Amino acid sequence: MWFILGSTNKHSFYVATNRELTWGGRRRWLKIVIYDYVEDMYKDASRYSQVPISTFEGAYGLYQPPWYKILVIPGQPDIPTHPRHYGGLIRLYKPKISQEVINHEAVHAAAAIWRMDVGDQVNLGNDCEDDEEKFAYMVGDLSAGITKVLVKADISVFIWNQ
Repeated sequence: MWFILGSTNKHSFYVATNRELTWGGRRRWLKIVIYDYVEDMYKDASRYSQVPISTFEGAYGLYQPPWYKILVIPGQPDIPTHPRHYGGLIRLYKPKISQEVINHEAVHAAAAIWRMDVGDQVNLGNDCEDDEEKFAYMVGDLSAGITKVLVKADISVFIWNQ
């Protein structure tokens, strides 16, 4: 299921991970915001993270982790304090949306979800086994979900940035 909520200069929708592909069976969801103006994206990102706008200049896509606090217990996986399994926020600048940018931000999101559900270090092991497969599927799932919504909404997705 997909939907776009919009105003005149930005639109948003949600994607979710597949429960079977996550560690611990938690389905995580992400908010995706599409911006017509890059300056608006930088302003919103700055306000969300409480850092200067200059931190984001030059970016066409941004992943921002959940705003809620993580409960850290030494030796245990981090525990999110948000009950709805929010996985973060991806911001994309509409004129420069490419599959490259979408995939890049999906990797950041998958790594953050790993840190929320498994531990603070992303360690996929030495072989293409269970964790690496789950990680790869999660990146693909998020990338495909974002791309599918954009295509259905008739928003151009370039193959790569030029």
